[in-house]
Amino acid sequence: MLNFDELSQFNRNGYTVLDSIIPNDVLEDIQRAARQMSETEPLRSSWNERSCFRREAFCRLLDAPELIELAVQLIGEDVQLLQFDMLRTRSGDAEPEWHRDVEFAAGKTLAVSIAIYLQDTPARAGPLRLVPGSHRQDDGPPRSLGDLEGGIAVPVPAGAAVVHDAALWHAGTIDGPSVDCWALFPIFGKFWIKRRDLGCTQPPPARILGLTDPLKRQLLGFALRPGVQSYLGDPDQYNRRGDPGLDFAQHS
Repeated sequence: MLNFDELSQFNRNGYTVLDSIIPNDVLEDIQRAARQMSETEPLRSSWNERSCFRREAFCRLLDAPELIELAVQLIGEDVQLLQFDMLRTRSGDAEPEWHRDVEFAAGKTLAVSIAIYLQDTPARAGPLRLVPGSHRQDDGPPRSLGDLEGGIAVPVPAGAAVVHDAALWHAGTIDGPSVDCWALFPIFGKFWIKRRDLGCTQPPPARILGLTDPLKRQLLGFALRPGVQSYLGDPDQYNRRGDPGLDFAQHS
C-alpha cells in the first residue's frame, strides 16, 4: 500500500517504484518457470496470460497480497486484471518504441501497469524509460526510438516493480549484455474496461476456470464479488429525454 506522500507522487508523476511487491518464494518459482519456458520455446519473446496461467508459478501471483492490495488501492474495489504478459528481451532485439498501454487519458487513474523485473536492471541493462506526468497528456507519444525530452530511466533490482498509470508514456531499453532480461507486466483496470483483441477469443486455461475464490474470479473478469459495484452501462432510457449526460455533449 502507498502512503499519502507516495500516492500524491504517483498521481502527480504517474509512477512510483516499490523495492519488493511479490514474496521471494513466488519470485523464485517464476524465475524457474521462465527458464523452463525459455528452454521449451527458445525463439519466443512474449507469453500472455493464456500461456502463463497454465503454470502454477504464475497463478501464485493472484495470492500475492502486496500486489493485489496495491491494485485495489489505485483502481478501486472493482479492480480487474486486464492483461498479463511476460516479456524476454536480449541484446540485439529491436529497440522498443515509446507507447502507452491504454489509448485514453483521464483525470484519474483508470488502469495501472506494473513492471516486475526478474533480474537486476542497472542503467545499461534493460531498465524501463518513462516521461513523468505524461499520463495527463491527451495525445500519445510520438512514434520514436531513443530518448524523449523529459524522459528518465528507472533501474531497479530483481523483484522490484515500476508501477505506473497505464497512460504514461514509456519504453523499454535494449542496451546491455547478451543475456536474457525478463519482466512481468500485469495491467489492472476498472472492471467495466474490457479488452477487444483476438487473444481474448481463446478460453482461459482450465487451471483458473475452476477457481472459486471471489476476489480471484473478479480479477480474472468472471464476476464481481458480492457487494462490489461497478459501472455496468446506461439503461436504454438514459438521455432519451434529452438530459445532459456523459454520452453526448450539452449544447447551449
